[in-house]
Amino acid sequence: MAESPLFDPSELTEAPTAADLKKKSPKGGSRGKAKRPSAKSRSRKTSARDQDLGDSVPPLLSDDDDFEARAEDRDSEFPEAVGDREYDDAGADDPTGTGFAAEGADASDADDGGDEDGDEGDDIDPNDPRYQPIESKSPIRAFATNLSDRAIQRITGGNAFLRGRIYARRGAVEDLALDDGGANARISVKNIEEPYLMKVSLDGDSKVVSECNCQGWRGPTGHCKHVAALLVALRDRERPPRPKGPSAPGGNGAGAQAAAGSSLFHVPQTVSVGGKRRRSRRRGRRGEVGGAYDVVITRDYSTPVQSPMQEARSALDTWLPSASQQRPYEFEYRLQVRSAAITVTPVLAGSRSAVPIPDALSTFGAVSAQDRPLLRALARNVNRGKPSTAELRGEDAAELLGMLKGRRVLLEPASMELRFSEERLRPRIELDASGDSTARVRVVFEIPSGTRRFSLSNGAWFEGTPGWHIDTMEGVARPLAETVTPAWLQRLYRSPSLVHPISDLPYILSDFVPRVAASLGADLPDLASVADLVDAQPSFTLKGQGDIVDAHVRIVVKYGGEEFPVPSRGFPSPLAFLPPLSQGGRPRVVRRDVGGEMAAIQQLLSQGFEPDESGEEVVATGENAIRFWTQGMGELPAEWERFIPDDLVDVKVRGENVTPQMRVASGVDWLSLDMVFSSGGVAVDAADLRACLEKGRHVVKLSDGTYAPVKKEQVGEILARLAEIESSSGGVEKLPLSQAGRVQDLVKLVDASKVTAKAKTLFDKLDDVEEIDSVPKPRNLKASLRDYQKRGFAWLVFIHNLASGGILADDMGLGKTLQTISLLLWAKQNMSKDLPHLVVAPTSVVPNWQREIEKFAPSLRTLIWQGQRRHDKKDEFQDVDVVITSYALLRRDEEFLSTQKLGYVILDEAQH
Repeated sequence: MAESPLFDPSELTEAPTAADLKKKSPKGGSRGKAKRPSAKSRSRKTSARDQDLGDSVPPLLSDDDDFEARAEDRDSEFPEAVGDREYDDAGADDPTGTGFAAEGADASDADDGGDEDGDEGDDIDPNDPRYQPIESKSPIRAFATNLSDRAIQRITGGNAFLRGRIYARRGAVEDLALDDGGANARISVKNIEEPYLMKVSLDGDSKVVSECNCQGWRGPTGHCKHVAALLVALRDRERPPRPKGPSAPGGNGAGAQAAAGSSLFHVPQTVSVGGKRRRSRRRGRRGEVGGAYDVVITRDYSTPVQSPMQEARSALDTWLPSASQQRPYEFEYRLQVRSAAITVTPVLAGSRSAVPIPDALSTFGAVSAQDRPLLRALARNVNRGKPSTAELRGEDAAELLGMLKGRRVLLEPASMELRFSEERLRPRIELDASGDSTARVRVVFEIPSGTRRFSLSNGAWFEGTPGWHIDTMEGVARPLAETVTPAWLQRLYRSPSLVHPISDLPYILSDFVPRVAASLGADLPDLASVADLVDAQPSFTLKGQGDIVDAHVRIVVKYGGEEFPVPSRGFPSPLAFLPPLSQGGRPRVVRRDVGGEMAAIQQLLSQGFEPDESGEEVVATGENAIRFWTQGMGELPAEWERFIPDDLVDVKVRGENVTPQMRVASGVDWLSLDMVFSSGGVAVDAADLRACLEKGRHVVKLSDGTYAPVKKEQVGEILARLAEIESSSGGVEKLPLSQAGRVQDLVKLVDASKVTAKAKTLFDKLDDVEEIDSVPKPRNLKASLRDYQKRGFAWLVFIHNLASGGILADDMGLGKTLQTISLLLWAKQNMSKDLPHLVVAPTSVVPNWQREIEKFAPSLRTLIWQGQRRHDKKDEFQDVDVVITSYALLRRDEEFLSTQKLGYVILDEAQH
């Protein structure tokens, strides 16, 4: 069988009016004219009522439907004897003495009644001023917003709540007002000259306390029905009660089935208050909701009556849509805007027939491809129990507004068409004085033309990409600039303005506001609201320090006599703050010439300077610094002031490199050395030259204040050799002949050197052993020396006379040991001091030295310094000519051996 359409606009009927739905009250008559029942009748009726209600104080029922139904039954049975038993007004409202107060009724209850149509809602006008919110920041307003009927019942008691709700719904609560202390109102009652005055507020524990001038009020927590009426009226201001809809047709016949197949019902505008959950569940099972819009019933739970055409369809025809449906439906959207959310109800175009969103999506071909993404977004946010309404917040609301653009959208409750503007609202920072000592910073939004500005308290704002603003007064939705991210809008909404002391103005304007403006993409504020603007031209000053190869320069700019640093990195502050002209006056602000200041820094950067890590100055080194001090200073603007060290004023760098000049002379047993470094005949101290090279510099300051270039390869090694000679001899004026070798090497490095004849002869002997005079063989030597051994022996004697050491480096087997023994014999014969000589050799060679000495020089006394008991021979140490030990024992006995006076220390196999 073919699928029946979930909803068909052709079956819709005109929604009944309030007049059509209004019924005559079942209670009828005037309570004021009712006869007082007899005691027996009252007893019988009271028993019936008690049997229905239980205790005189109604319990907190688990279901408000049962509670309200029983209360209404009680009122209909005892229309003249229903009062607040819980509080027992005791005739407070009965000055006429009718006696009803004694039974628990009040004279002021004469016009009380229940809902005119039972449990189907209240006959109200949603546009009634009684149901419009009151703008206030009072805590009681936020508290009342979340109150349900059950919550008010718990606070005031059952009877007081029922009577109070009747007062509130009939408009008896007058002059409702809110302040920081709470809410207050009044109720005028028939036959009572003075109105009842009520007030409710919250104590420190957020509990309701009240005041009322009626006799039924029992104290701050003994609330009467008038207090209950005030709470209901205040709650209805924020959450209006649902309007009453038409009654569903009764009966079990065809009429009921037809009504189930096609009828209209209402969608609530707000969440139902006061419970009635069982009835809501029953309505949910029937697919019913209540509210202000006619909604298409989307399910047919009766047995459908099929036409002959439908009966003739084959099984394949079930794939086809209803024959009455030719194309997708057209929708328009009713939009209700709150401060942080929007409520959207799709309706069929040209009607007020609200469409259940999930059913519309599931119906074959009911929604076009263009509308489907929008309805799917609504379906994700459908309110529970209200399938025709979706509530969206935050980014979901912003995304939906983008989808609604280009569609017909009506703003409720005014039914004003919402227009979508192409102009993006851009942020602007505003600054104004907030008192004499504080300033306020806030962000507003303006259209590109600048003719309209909106603060965050105007209209509704929704963060998104992009965000949206809805101007509920004009009915215009505008997107926000792309720079206003969701995170930014949330922060601004939480803190719309910031108030700071006026003393923080320099930081606010020079640091805080520019950073916010750069991140938010906002325009800067007008300064005239908080400060006096001053026109001043900048004047620049250069301050330099350092030396010829290390220049540190910073630039400061002056406005009105005040100096401000120009940063080498980033941008300077756009504002300069000057002190007030008089005490207590407004601060003065100068708009800095940011472009001119950046150009000043650029002039230095173009000369090889770089910003330092602090961002406060620029630095140049090496050739860049030299060029700046010698040429670059003259290229700067003439009007700049300059402050630099005196030794860098008109600095001059010579063209000649620093070079050394050397003179060597020789005496009887000494050498003299004179070394000078100069450029163009102007000398430089060797210590200054050495420090210059250690710092990696390429120019050095000369004695006359000029500078000269230095090349390390020309003077570096010479300075190192000179330092070695000075450290070993304590100076260079008189050097021992033992330094002749070092001096000779130094002479070879210096091109401009002068050496005396005597010193030259000495150096020649060092260069060529053939120039050394021969020395006779010691007479006690028991061996014959070969020619090369004689030359080696003569060389050893030569360096002995120079008081120098030496290295005998003949090949293995050429008699180095014999030549050394010959030197020891010669020294014993020619030295005035007879000191022992120490021979250090590998352990395996120690016995060989003893044998060689005994063989070739038996006159030399020897001591073998070995063994565990070697220290027993300490006393023999100075009585021998030669002490022989190993390298291992040398390390072990270093402390003892270093205290002995020795002639020679001979190291055999010196690589050890």
